[in-house]
Amino acid sequence: MSIKILTYIGTVLIAFEFVREFTDFQNLAGMSINYPFVYITKNWDKFSKRLSFFKIPLAILIFIMGVCVTLVMLPFAMLYGMLWFIIFILDLFNRWVNEFYSRRWAEYSFLVKPVIHVSLGKHDDHRTHQRVQEKMEKSSIRIIPIIGLILLTIAFVLEFVH
Repeated sequence: MSIKILTYIGTVLIAFEFVREFTDFQNLAGMSINYPFVYITKNWDKFSKRLSFFKIPLAILIFIMGVCVTLVMLPFAMLYGMLWFIIFILDLFNRWVNEFYSRRWAEYSFLVKPVIHVSLGKHDDHRTHQRVQEKMEKSSIRIIPIIGLILLTIAFVLEFVH
């Protein structure tokens, strides 16, 4: 049972990283929730002509339709809200890890410089070392999918051991 839970959590964490990086998701959510209202505003002339036939005040019908559309779209809006809250929490965690990484980089960069020197090998150019070091300082860690991959790996190993 715990293997399945680890697999699901790891997969969801990896998926949330992709959703967090997908910036048009918020636009897609807004368009799907606001679509009925946009349709009414674009076709307002046709809509008002058809309703004037029934002699019902237009404001009452618009209010009733707005309430119905809001009730229909409320579950979708709540799901989008929960999804964005989870993504917000994961993004805060990711920012905290990257801030911690950048602070530690300033303290322990002297340990990394020999590794850069060894990894570059024959390229004993000061500018190359400086560019690599600057790129490493500016880079960020994608901790959320790393945690997801670790959980998937643990579940994979437990499946074979069990």
